[in-house]
Amino acid sequence: MRDELRSLDLAEPPEQWADIQRRIPRPHGPATPTPTSTRRILTGAVALLVGIAGVGFGIHAFSSGTRGHRTQNPRLSQIVPMGTDGSVLWPARTAVQLEQEQVDADTQRIGNSWLLYPIQVVQKFSSSVVGWPPPAQPMIIHGPDVNGRPTATARLTEPSATCPTPTSGAQSSVPCVANVEVIHLTQPVRVGEGGIWAITSVTSSAASIDAPPGGVITNGDSVVVHSLATEAPGTQAGFAVGNYDRRRNCSVASGGSADHPTTTLHVRAAPDSVAGSNCGVSAPGYIWVASPVNGSGGPPSSVQPPVADPFSGGAAPYSFVVAVPVLVRIPENALPVGMASYTFPSGWTADRASSWTAVTTYAPGPVAGISNAATPFTLKSMDVGLTVRSNAVSNAAPLRNDSQFPLSASDFQVEPGLGYRSDLTFRGNGVTYHAQLYAGPDALPADVAAMNQVIASIRFPSLGQPGRQVNGYSSLGPAAGYPVGAGTSTNVPSPWRPVFVLRGSASTYALVIPANCAQGEGRIWGWDAAAQQIVTHCPNGSDIRYRWDGAPLPGNPAGYGRRLVAFPVIEAWDGTLLLWPHHMHVSQVRNAWRG
Repeated sequence: MRDELRSLDLAEPPEQWADIQRRIPRPHGPATPTPTSTRRILTGAVALLVGIAGVGFGIHAFSSGTRGHRTQNPRLSQIVPMGTDGSVLWPARTAVQLEQEQVDADTQRIGNSWLLYPIQVVQKFSSSVVGWPPPAQPMIIHGPDVNGRPTATARLTEPSATCPTPTSGAQSSVPCVANVEVIHLTQPVRVGEGGIWAITSVTSSAASIDAPPGGVITNGDSVVVHSLATEAPGTQAGFAVGNYDRRRNCSVASGGSADHPTTTLHVRAAPDSVAGSNCGVSAPGYIWVASPVNGSGGPPSSVQPPVADPFSGGAAPYSFVVAVPVLVRIPENALPVGMASYTFPSGWTADRASSWTAVTTYAPGPVAGISNAATPFTLKSMDVGLTVRSNAVSNAAPLRNDSQFPLSASDFQVEPGLGYRSDLTFRGNGVTYHAQLYAGPDALPADVAAMNQVIASIRFPSLGQPGRQVNGYSSLGPAAGYPVGAGTSTNVPSPWRPVFVLRGSASTYALVIPANCAQGEGRIWGWDAAAQQIVTHCPNGSDIRYRWDGAPLPGNPAGYGRRLVAFPVIEAWDGTLLLWPHHMHVSQVRNAWRG
C-alpha cells in the first residue's frame, strides 16, 4: 500500500497532449490475476487515500496503470489534433458534430447547455452510457492545460459492486469493493467560459486498450485489449467506425466476448465500393471494453448476452466501461490518380476519369450525364455517354426488390434500329432509374472500356440502420434478421408504429401491431409456427391471435376483431428491408405469403 501511494506522489503530470492520451491503464499485478476481493480492496483503499489529497488524485487520474506504458503497436503512434475527427469519445466524434454541439449550447436550442459544465457532462455520461445513477456532485479535478486546452478528470464509483459468487462451500473473508471509472475531459471547440466540455477517454483498473485516444488506425490493423476477464465474466470488447447522419452514410461495428486476459480486435471497414457506404478515406470511431452487470445479482448466466456496445444504447448497467476514440484511415476508398467521383442528388455515386464531364440537369426531375464529351447530352460519333434519370416515387405499392449490383454494360438492351444506343431500367434503395448508354460508331475502344467501368462503379448508400427514413421508406434493418416462412416482431421506430414482419414465399409484408392487452399492458407479440399465427398472451389469461394475413381469430377479446393493416416491404440491394407506408390489398397479402 505504501509503495502504491509513493508511486503516485512521485508521478509527474504529462506536459504533452500525446502523453496524456497514451497513458491508458492496464490491469495491475502479475500475469495471473489476483483474487477479485483483494484487488478491489486495494483499489478502494488507494482511491480513498488519494481522494483525501486532491493533488494526489489528480496525478493518479493521469498516470494510472503501469508507469511508462505505451501502445504495443508502433503504427498507432500518430494522434489527431484535439477537436478534429476521432479526437473525442462522447457526446460527438466528428468535428462537424462538435461544432454543432457548441452552437446548440450557445443558443440553448435543444437543451444542450449541460455541455458547458463538466459536472453535468459526467452526470449524463454516467446515466446514459455506463448505466449508473448520476452522481449528485461528482468531484472534478482540473489538470494542467495541454496545448492551450484545459483538462479535467472525474471519478465514478460503481453504485453496487458486482462480485463473482464464491464456489460451493467457499466463503470470502473480505468484502467486495466496487469498480472505479476515471472520466477524462477537455474543451474540444472553444476554450474558456462558454466552451463545451467533452469526454476524451474512459479508463479503469479493470481493463485497458493498446491504443491511445485519438490514435490513427489503418484499416485492417489489430488492436489488443486487456481485461481481468476471470474476475468479470461476460466481459466484451469491440469497435465502431463512423455513424449514420444526413451528411455521411458510414457505420461499421463489430464485437464479441473478451473473457480472456488479452483479446485482439481487427479493426476493419469494408470499402465504400463494396459496402455502398460513404466512409471516405478516413472516419472517426472508438474501441471499447465493457462488462454488463448480471441483472440477477447471482452467478453469470450460462447464456452470454449479445454484444453490448455501451455507446449504442446497449444493455446497462455495466460493471465497468473502458473506451478510447480513434481515427480509422481507409486507403481503399481513395480514388486512383486521374479519377473523380460523381454524386447524384438522390445519393448514388459513380467514378469516372477526371477529364470526363459529369453534370446534373433538371427536366423537370434530375438527370445525370457522364461522358468523355464536353456536353453529355449532345454527343457525336466519337463520344460515349451515359444518362440516368429517376422516376418520381408514386403512391402505388412498389412490390419489386432492388437490382443486383454491380451493374454491367451487358445488362443494357439495344434500342431497335439504333445499334449505338441502349437502355436499362434498374432500382436502388426503392427508387426506379432509367439509364441510356450511348457509344458512337467511331468511339475509341479505350473510351468504351472506361464507360464500362463507370457503369460498374455505380453504387448506392447502404440503409442498414433500422428506423432510417429514405425515399418514403422506413428501414427495418437487415433481412437476415427476418426468417423466410415466418413472422418476426420488431420494435423499429417508424411513423407506422411497431410492426410484425412476415416473409412469405413470394415477397415480404408487414402488419401493424395493435395495442397490447388491456390497460396498455405491454406484452411481446410472438409467432406460432405450427398454427402460422401471430399471438400475444395477456395477463388475464386470454390470447390475442391473428392469421398470417392479418385476419383476427374468433374468440379474440373485445377490441381485437378487426383485420390488421398490411404494408408492402421490399429488399434493398444491400439486404435491408424497406417498409412502404401504403396499404396492401388482401389479395396482395395472400399472394405474397403463398406465392
